[in-house]
Amino acid sequence: MINIEILSNKDNVLEIIIKNEGYTLLNLLVDELNRDPDVKYAAYTMLHPLENKIKMIVMTSDGVSPLEAIKKAVSNLDRKISKLREEIRKIT
Repeated sequence: MINIEILSNKDNVLEIIIKNEGYTLLNLLVDELNRDPDVKYAAYTMLHPLENKIKMIVMTSDGVSPLEAIKKAVSNLDRKISKLREEIRKIT
């Protein structure tokens, strides 16, 4: 189960720790965030190779909530994965 801990949520910068998740999901999420013109910066780093904790930072333009940007990115990814699932079903 994924756990999320908010380290800091000030102005347009959100820092969180994501536990029990690896690079695969975070690569997709950060890539989608960085496609958003309202996101100035999104990145993550593994805190320690023996711990399953990743620190993620999202910085947005003025007036845009980083948390809302994450929700939007997750929604976009959900749509893309659903479309992929439909296309795969057509060929099987």
